[in-house]
Amino acid sequence: MDPEPDSLNEPQRAAVTHPAGPLLILAGAGSGKTRVLTMRIADLIGRRGAAPDRILALTFTNKAAREMRGRLRELLPRGAATGTQSAQAGTSPPSAQAAIWTGTFHAVATRILRRHPEAIGYRPGFAIFDEEDSRSLLKRALADLEVDPKEHQVAGLAARISRAKAELRGPHDLDGRGRAGQVLQAVYERYQQLARESNGMDFDDLLGNLALLLRSEGEAGAQWRSRFQHVLVDEFQDTNRAQYALLGLLTDPETRSLTVVGDDDQSIYAFRGADVRNVLDFQRDYPDAHVVKLEQNYRSTQAILDVAHHVIDKNRERMPKRLWTARGEGHKPILLLSGEDADEAAWVTDEILKLRRDAGWALADMAILFRTNAQSRVYERALVERRVPYHLVGGLRFWDRREVKDVVAYLRFLANPADAVSFDRIANVPRRRISDRTAQAAIGAASDGGTTILDVCGAPATVPVRADAQQALAAFHGQLAPLVAEAGRRPPSELVQLVLRYCNLADHYQDGSAGAGARLDNLEELRELARDYDHLAAPAGLERLLTDVALTTDADEVDGRRDQVTLITLHMVKGLEFPVVFLTGLEDKLLPHERAFEEPGGLEEERRLCYVGITRARRRLYLTTANQRTIFSRTVQLASSQFLHDVPGELLDLVAQEGHRAHSLAARVRRAAGRESA
Repeated sequence: MDPEPDSLNEPQRAAVTHPAGPLLILAGAGSGKTRVLTMRIADLIGRRGAAPDRILALTFTNKAAREMRGRLRELLPRGAATGTQSAQAGTSPPSAQAAIWTGTFHAVATRILRRHPEAIGYRPGFAIFDEEDSRSLLKRALADLEVDPKEHQVAGLAARISRAKAELRGPHDLDGRGRAGQVLQAVYERYQQLARESNGMDFDDLLGNLALLLRSEGEAGAQWRSRFQHVLVDEFQDTNRAQYALLGLLTDPETRSLTVVGDDDQSIYAFRGADVRNVLDFQRDYPDAHVVKLEQNYRSTQAILDVAHHVIDKNRERMPKRLWTARGEGHKPILLLSGEDADEAAWVTDEILKLRRDAGWALADMAILFRTNAQSRVYERALVERRVPYHLVGGLRFWDRREVKDVVAYLRFLANPADAVSFDRIANVPRRRISDRTAQAAIGAASDGGTTILDVCGAPATVPVRADAQQALAAFHGQLAPLVAEAGRRPPSELVQLVLRYCNLADHYQDGSAGAGARLDNLEELRELARDYDHLAAPAGLERLLTDVALTTDADEVDGRRDQVTLITLHMVKGLEFPVVFLTGLEDKLLPHERAFEEPGGLEEERRLCYVGITRARRRLYLTTANQRTIFSRTVQLASSQFLHDVPGELLDLVAQEGHRAHSLAARVRRAAGRESA
């Protein structure tokens, strides 16, 4: 629980009331950072007279943005002035909370770029590609360049291009030496060309294009460089180099009021380009920065925090801090030693049932954490066998279901008839006799002619395919052109209904198969979700719906309203907390992962990942390790994690199952227990 507004501790109060200028708030896990950040915003407005619409508050998840807006709604008076921008517009002013620019980096970038698409070479209504869309476009780039996808795999190229974009590096900024370097450069360049021809951009492009706009010499760039007098960032440790550069560009050079809140001990997204050096080097880049440490924890017991400290304290690249709490000592964390992962999963499941029966914990209070998704299988089996409801976070999301993605692709094409990725998906759904070759020919003709794909379909003679294929394209145009016209007039829920009816999708999915009913239910749910955007004037409602769909992430999935155990990876659990946590799979080559031993800084990142898992627990913590684990049908022998050996034995209670072989670890904990009882 976060502290009440009138009970801030001294470091929190110092962070809230610090004057303008660079400020680094080192906020340990559970230290009330969201409360501090929102109260600092309220202080800027209420005590220092800052205009709400000149404040930018950036988060990393939609959930965090919603939570911040909710807290600001409670803190700010309804009648507060909202600033010069809304007053100049001549419209009724929004509430102070609504006037503040709050959102994820990508959402804010989208909001700004939608206002100035031409300034960066795009047309209005540009599409935002998800990961599947990007892979599809990348495959087209490989085909265009006649690159063998077996020799140069799409996944590897996608990762390297994404990493380059996270560092604001274009194709010609990369090392083009050797065959691999040449291919990467060529594919990256062709991929960007195809994206622009489709009037679309991927997630990384949103940030890169915003940087391009802010660095431009035009009026739009100058406007946004001085737009925000105060910039505040949550989860600063998760920023990559592109985001770090954006902060410098978005912060008003006169006020230099940049507040960053983060914890280097929780920097765990290096694989996405996150750079812990952004935290560690902040004072180098902003020499006059003030630093405030928040070390009082309001989430966990001291017994849990002590274990966490001994794990993270071994890292050399960190800013020193130690969490403490006034919540009391609490239960010692339990260390479970098992021979096999199946025995481990059975014990954990039985313990969950015992905690529900004897201690009154709800299933929703408990979470099972693991390093890799593959570890979930054995737990799913154990939970199913004992009829324990569970939710696997990161499974197939609603927005990833085939029928939902199909309808969303239709909506995207209505908003942007140049979107080649969406056209490629919907051209033959339902069957229209438009082959892949015909679809690619239409896309190519649109690119060569500098026009939209829909226009090309309306003039099929320009497409070099057989007469029957040209007729199929003409039929597609006849079906979609009226809907494109309606997209500028109709609310989103009506557009969903029109697509289902006039494109025969309802009949297409009602095919008599076992999953037909569920598919139709999903489409009805999509229509209901679209209703939330009907209040916006067309075409703004459709644009906002498509933007929100594109920016939805797995981190927004956890539903605490249903009584079920949460199964979730360590990378996805950050930002969440549970009364009871089972941190499983603490073995070398798993946690820490085997790749960590080969990568610079890899072991420290894995230690931070373990620390994040431990600090999700509020009341009870269980750490598990097994000698034998089966993953992807391969059984491997593993040694207990070195992170467990960093924890003094007296901080743990031991449960050793028959068959375990972690004898030295067990002996150390038993010796410590013996000393305590002596």
